[in-house]
Amino acid sequence: MDKVVIQIRVLDRQFTTKVDQEEAVYVQKAAQIIDQKLREFQAQYRNQSELDLALGCCIEILTDTLKEQDLQSRQVQSALSEVATLDRKLDQILDTQDKPVRNP
Repeated sequence: MDKVVIQIRVLDRQFTTKVDQEEAVYVQKAAQIIDQKLREFQAQYRNQSELDLALGCCIEILTDTLKEQDLQSRQVQSALSEVATLDRKLDQILDTQDKPVRNP
């Protein structure tokens, strides 16, 4: 994979990093989200150290990510269950159609 050098900015600090070209847009978006969350934390918790703000931000972002993953997992499981139910119903229909009809 090709590596690219990108510039990201978080809390008015510029960082240079090298990432896979396919990941560059995600890293930049992540930096934007982190910057926004840190600014929200700064406004809400004015007397906290930058480390405390960063840790709070990380916990909140990861908690949101884990909740979203859990929701997606439950949705996938629900869809798979529905597909299995429909598959069984289709098998039953096909089984009844394959049986020979008796003439009286």
